[in-house]
Amino acid sequence: MSISIGEQLACAKREVAMRKGLYPKWVAGERMTQAKADQEIAAMEAIVATLEREAARERLRESPHAWDDEQLAEMVQITREAVAQYRRDMTLPREELLARLGKMFEP
Repeated sequence: MSISIGEQLACAKREVAMRKGLYPKWVAGERMTQAKADQEIAAMEAIVATLEREAARERLRESPHAWDDEQLAEMVQITREAVAQYRRDMTLPREELLARLGKMFEP
Protein backbone atom coordinates (compact mmCIF):
# COMPACT_ATOMS: atom_id res chain seq x y z
CA MET A 1 0.00 0.00 0.00
CA SER A 2 1.31 3.43 -0.93
CA ILE A 3 0.56 6.36 1.34
CA SER A 4 1.11 9.79 -0.17
CA ILE A 5 3.15 12.53 1.48
CA GLY A 6 -0.07 14.52 1.84
CA GLU A 7 -1.75 11.68 3.71
CA GLN A 8 1.31 11.20 5.92
CA LEU A 9 1.38 14.93 6.68
CA ALA A 10 -2.31 15.00 7.61
CA CYS A 11 -1.80 12.02 9.91
CA ALA A 12 1.23 13.60 11.59
CA LYS A 13 -0.69 16.84 12.15
CA ARG A 14 -3.54 14.89 13.76
CA GLU A 15 -0.99 13.14 15.97
CA VAL A 16 0.44 16.49 17.13
CA ALA A 17 -3.07 17.71 17.98
CA MET A 18 -3.84 14.48 19.83
CA ARG A 19 -0.63 14.68 21.85
CA LYS A 20 -1.26 18.31 22.75
CA GLY A 21 -4.69 17.33 24.02
CA LEU A 22 -3.73 14.13 25.80
CA TYR A 23 -0.28 14.75 27.28
CA PRO A 24 -1.32 17.49 29.73
CA LYS A 25 -3.70 14.96 31.31
CA TRP A 26 -0.93 12.38 31.47
CA VAL A 27 1.43 14.90 33.06
CA ALA A 28 -1.24 15.88 35.61
CA GLY A 29 -1.79 12.18 36.39
CA GLU A 30 1.98 11.63 36.70
CA ARG A 31 1.91 9.13 33.87
CA MET A 32 4.46 11.24 31.96
CA THR A 33 6.85 14.04 32.91
CA GLN A 34 6.43 17.48 31.40
CA ALA A 35 9.92 17.23 29.89
CA LYS A 36 9.03 13.95 28.16
CA ALA A 37 5.72 15.38 26.91
CA ASP A 38 7.51 18.45 25.51
CA GLN A 39 10.14 16.26 23.84
CA GLU A 40 7.56 13.93 22.28
CA ILE A 41 5.48 16.82 20.93
CA ALA A 42 8.58 18.55 19.58
CA ALA A 43 9.64 15.32 17.86
CA MET A 44 6.26 14.98 16.14
CA GLU A 45 6.30 18.65 15.15
CA ALA A 46 9.72 18.05 13.59
CA ILE A 47 8.22 15.17 11.61
CA VAL A 48 5.46 17.50 10.41
CA ALA A 49 8.07 20.07 9.32
CA THR A 50 10.04 17.38 7.46
CA LEU A 51 6.92 16.16 5.67
CA GLU A 52 5.95 19.74 4.79
CA ARG A 53 9.36 20.27 3.19
CA GLU A 54 9.06 17.00 1.29
CA ALA A 55 5.55 17.91 0.14
CA ALA A 56 6.89 21.24 -1.14
CA ARG A 57 9.71 19.44 -2.96
CA GLU A 58 7.19 17.04 -4.46
CA ARG A 59 5.06 19.93 -5.73
CA LEU A 60 8.14 21.53 -7.28
CA ARG A 61 9.18 18.28 -8.93
CA GLU A 62 5.73 17.99 -10.46
CA SER A 63 5.81 21.57 -11.71
CA PRO A 64 6.73 22.31 -15.31
CA HIS A 65 10.05 23.74 -14.10
CA ALA A 66 11.12 20.56 -12.28
CA TRP A 67 14.15 22.05 -10.52
CA ASP A 68 16.78 19.74 -9.08
CA ASP A 69 18.07 19.98 -5.50
CA GLU A 70 21.12 22.04 -6.51
CA GLN A 71 18.94 24.59 -8.32
CA LEU A 72 16.57 24.77 -5.37
CA ALA A 73 19.46 25.33 -2.97
CA GLU A 74 20.75 28.13 -5.19
CA MET A 75 17.29 29.72 -5.32
CA VAL A 76 17.01 29.58 -1.54
CA GLN A 77 20.45 31.16 -1.13
CA ILE A 78 19.66 33.95 -3.61
CA THR A 79 16.36 34.60 -1.85
CA ARG A 80 17.97 34.70 1.61
CA GLU A 81 20.70 37.09 0.47
CA ALA A 82 18.30 39.41 -1.34
CA VAL A 83 15.83 39.52 1.52
CA ALA A 84 18.62 39.98 4.10
CA GLN A 85 20.04 42.93 2.16
CA TYR A 86 16.56 44.42 1.77
CA ARG A 87 15.83 44.06 5.49
CA ARG A 88 19.32 45.12 6.64
CA ASP A 89 19.57 48.53 5.11
CA MET A 90 16.90 48.86 2.44
CA THR A 91 19.61 49.60 -0.13
CA LEU A 92 18.16 47.06 -2.51
CA PRO A 93 15.13 48.69 -4.09
CA ARG A 94 11.98 46.67 -3.64
CA GLU A 95 11.52 46.42 -7.41
CA GLU A 96 15.02 44.96 -7.83
CA LEU A 97 14.35 42.45 -5.06
CA LEU A 98 11.19 41.32 -6.82
CA ALA A 99 12.98 41.23 -10.18
CA ARG A 100 15.75 39.01 -8.77
CA LEU A 101 13.25 36.66 -7.23
CA GLY A 102 11.10 36.63 -10.36
CA LYS A 103 14.01 35.59 -12.59
CA MET A 104 14.32 32.36 -10.64
CA PHE A 105 10.91 31.26 -11.86
CA GLU A 106 11.40 31.91 -15.54
CA PRO A 107 11.43 28.72 -17.63
